[in-house]
Amino acid sequence: LTIFIALHTTLIAFWSCRGKCLSGVTIALFVTPLMVLMGWAMGVPMTLQFGSFETLVTFLAVLVVNFIIQDGESNWLEGAMLLITYGIIALAFLLL
Repeated sequence: LTIFIALHTTLIAFWSCRGKCLSGVTIALFVTPLMVLMGWAMGVPMTLQFGSFETLVTFLAVLVVNFIIQDGESNWLEGAMLLITYGIIALAFLLL
């Protein structure tokens, strides 16, 4: 009975995370290579070689989002922090 309850709880956690986690996997495995192929077809040089700045910004954005959604709740202040963070990232890319 204990094994059944643990398995049931694990399956519930897996299926509840599935929709949230798979969208990121879809972007990483399908959309990014598709954009590279579209750039190649249009003659725009797009590669999957990201510079150190892009890698650092992506890593920091993932950390910020992880800290925000870690408690499972959200409020207007957390949303505002995310918008300000993305605004700072956009400004950094614009100026650098």
